[in-house]
Amino acid sequence: MGLLNFRISSHMNGVLLCCLCHAAFDDFFNPGVVFFPQDLDYFIEFERVDRQRRLLSHGPREVPTAEMYLKHMQDKVPEGAQGGLYSRYLLLDYLRNDVNFEPVRSWHGAPLAALRRAWAAIGTIHDAAIPRETRQKLLELLELYREPLVPLEETETRHDGKGKDRAPPGKRDRDDDNDEDGGEGHVEQRKRKGKELAKSRAKKKPRRSGRIKNPAKATEHKTKHFASEKVEEWLDNIDMLNQALSSVQSIQGQTRSL
Repeated sequence: MGLLNFRISSHMNGVLLCCLCHAAFDDFFNPGVVFFPQDLDYFIEFERVDRQRRLLSHGPREVPTAEMYLKHMQDKVPEGAQGGLYSRYLLLDYLRNDVNFEPVRSWHGAPLAALRRAWAAIGTIHDAAIPRETRQKLLELLELYREPLVPLEETETRHDGKGKDRAPPGKRDRDDDNDEDGGEGHVEQRKRKGKELAKSRAKKKPRRSGRIKNPAKATEHKTKHFASEKVEEWLDNIDMLNQALSSVQSIQGQTRSL
């Protein structure tokens, strides 16, 4: 993702803590204390601008360094500070009442190192100690870093306002393309043409096939046709026999009269 512009094990990212704060900070799954850059809007806007730059130049991602954040906060940090201002939050009440806990302090390390621990703290059972608006900005920045590199206006309109995700940009662009047939998208146009083709096929009369679909019925039909022809032939023969018999009887009658 190009977010780690520092060495995780670098001494430049060290934090001077007491033993209690050290144990609370090192608990990755349930941290008791966390700190991160105070001006989160600076990081959000920096990422938005950097996304547009990468779309045009196809270069690597850039994230604010400790020097860049210090330069941005130079009007707010005390004289001689080696880093920008960071907000600190106690997620667990483990300090004595007489301990002076400063909510904002300067730090010299890489801002993304602190943000990495802040994102791990979001979602724990004690993250309510961080103001809701601040938590939303942390999550907004995290989603910006996660978001694929697409034009920012498409990223911001990924939701349709009804709580449902819209189609991915590439597919949505293809579906939303207008054509000369009433402004239909390509997908809708294909569906309409498919329905019209199915209706036209349904209207056509089915072609007669030379093959016999049911051999048993065809055999029965042939048998009946053959039997009817034989019956007619037999009836004709009977008629001929009757005529011959009538002729014989008439001859016999004439013979007797003689």
